[in-house]
Amino acid sequence: MEEKYTTSSIYKFKDDRWRAQFPYLENGIWHKKTQLLEHRGRDKGRSHKHRDAAMLEAESIRASLNEKATAEAAKPKGLGITVSKLVTCYIDIECADVARSTATGYHGMLRRNIEPYLGDVPLEDLTEEDVQEWITAIATTHARSTACNSLRLLRGSLKYGMRKKWIDENVASWAKVPKNEDANYGLPNSLTTKERTRVLNTLNASIDIPAMLAAKIALYTGLRRGELCALKWKNVDFKSATIRVEAAIGHTDNEFYIKGPKSISSRRAIPNCPKDLMKDLAKREADMKSECANLGVEFSDELFVLGFPDGSFLKPPRINDAWRALAKALKLHGVLNKNTVTFHDLRHSFATYAVSNGIDPRTLASLMGHSKASMTLDRYASADPVATASAMRTLGRLYKE
Repeated sequence: MEEKYTTSSIYKFKDDRWRAQFPYLENGIWHKKTQLLEHRGRDKGRSHKHRDAAMLEAESIRASLNEKATAEAAKPKGLGITVSKLVTCYIDIECADVARSTATGYHGMLRRNIEPYLGDVPLEDLTEEDVQEWITAIATTHARSTACNSLRLLRGSLKYGMRKKWIDENVASWAKVPKNEDANYGLPNSLTTKERTRVLNTLNASIDIPAMLAAKIALYTGLRRGELCALKWKNVDFKSATIRVEAAIGHTDNEFYIKGPKSISSRRAIPNCPKDLMKDLAKREADMKSECANLGVEFSDELFVLGFPDGSFLKPPRINDAWRALAKALKLHGVLNKNTVTFHDLRHSFATYAVSNGIDPRTLASLMGHSKASMTLDRYASADPVATASAMRTLGRLYKE
């Protein structure tokens, strides 16, 4: 194969630097590639010492450029791999050992956030500008965390493509998610003191409904939605008023299934639960035993607390639907005055309420299932405006003294 760069020329640049030019013919048109050399120096008199050294460096660069050009020409063109196909391969092959629910989340992210913008773009045509424009658009219409997760998925996929030698570089490496200008962005929303009272009154009035009991458990213990649905009677110890988290509910596009907790630290015990919550759980157990007897089914501690006598569990979306209706009816907005308070915000409410009442971060982290106390402290230490205002009033009194 003929060399692409057949010759090189050099000339002295400012500050005694040398610059090289490498002309090449492409599609019948001459172009030139220019590069600043490392060599410095000015020749005096008839000496060609610096010119010769610069020329030697230029020839070395020309040889390297020709090697790259030869390798590029030898690469198969038109592999037919688009961004969508690449990300799909990455999820199905490279991420084969992740939880099914996690893989489903990746596919959903691909379908919603990547395919509409970049899905049909061939890998060899994808540029850094394309990626930055895409992630800016995602950050404009979605939460910043969604944009960060989407960019992380694309970066991982392109890195996988590099290992497979489908592409030479990861054009997503330098992309950045624009910062959110909302001062409250990233802060956990939680119920105000008045909202908490109203919610508890409403829940107590309809505690026989499994979804309402789920909301009360979440508010009192900070359990996640999937952990609540996977809770079995064997995980509830009435003597010590302890609830043990040993499983969670995961989901794919087609089904819900039992899986392990979110992390090792998520497998935990919540001791000394409030008496009125244990009373509600005892009533729930008695009602389920009665229902089992009426159906001629034997009650077992393997049954789900929020489930049914046939052994099935309550699906998480049903909890969300019931809570969404309740939050709308009660016009809940939380301490951040958002459009609504989500079911997961009950977990935030538990943590914020605990911090504002003096529970130390390390203890709270173990109750929340966080691996590090710093995670709990960073997220919830300043999340309650009422507690912040109270702290400043206390400091004000101390300064006066």
